[in-house]
Amino acid sequence: MKYIISVDAGKHATKCVGRKVTQTKDRQVFFNTRYYDMDNGDMEVYGDSYKVRYEGHEYIIGEQGELYDTTTTKTSLLHKLATLTAIAKITEEDTNPTVILTIGCPTAIYKNSKLKEAYRKYICDGNPITISVDEVTYNINIEKVIVKCEGSGIVYLQPHTFVHQRVGILDIGGRNMNFGIYDNRVPVPSSLFSNNNGGLVLETIVREDLSSHYGEDYDLATAVNALKNGGIIINGKLQEESANLVSSSIDNYITNYILKPIREKNINLSTMTVMLIGGTSKFILDHVKKNLPHVNISNQDTQWANVKGFQVVGLVKAGVL
Repeated sequence: MKYIISVDAGKHATKCVGRKVTQTKDRQVFFNTRYYDMDNGDMEVYGDSYKVRYEGHEYIIGEQGELYDTTTTKTSLLHKLATLTAIAKITEEDTNPTVILTIGCPTAIYKNSKLKEAYRKYICDGNPITISVDEVTYNINIEKVIVKCEGSGIVYLQPHTFVHQRVGILDIGGRNMNFGIYDNRVPVPSSLFSNNNGGLVLETIVREDLSSHYGEDYDLATAVNALKNGGIIINGKLQEESANLVSSSIDNYITNYILKPIREKNINLSTMTVMLIGGTSKFILDHVKKNLPHVNISNQDTQWANVKGFQVVGLVKAGVL
């Protein structure tokens, strides 16, 4: 059976949507982009994780994983495993699927034709791929790989926002930040860039600021909860001092890690529409509005905007839309 599947194997989480060509509704898959190599010791699988066997080695992919990728490239074993695992979970009952696959890549790769082609071939060299997920063996035939620029999914998901408009897309994920200007839906090459200033940088800033202020060594989990809650909650009550500290940390992050790299490219965001997407965006929207009061957010779940937009591309290429 043939499937149309799109994968956004982000540095923090893998998002995937897909369907059989005969269906009209997509299935969704979500898991953390982390892995544990079973060569380091056999482990049972717990939580939202999958046991994966690929090319003679076994891994645990997902929540239970401990290792993640910190580079801007996606030609890594982890991202290949995440992509193939996501495909398997979409096709699930079909162990011999044929797939039209749409994937995203950082703008640094997208702008380099050799790197983009290497990424395409790394995911699939034209031969069927064998992978076992939770003791089920899949022989995946990837018929076509469509590579799109990270952050561009929203252009296909909400095309009305971009027609005859100049729009800056600010895509802030768990580990990467991607930016690009789209003029009437066409990307402006000189404006596209990626860096590692994603949500992990914000979490680190909050952790360090809280630790310094309170004289305790807080961990990243505490920082993440402080971001979600707007501060530290003790005995069910939000601590006002921590709320002010977290707010200041977010402002610092936006000024120095998000807006500064854009300004350094002599881009004036005040003269164009700005779209904010990515998993980190929901934590910082109100703070971004202090600097960019005209910023818009996707009417979809911002974490899923890219992959759902990529799926539109895949459906069109497959002749379904």
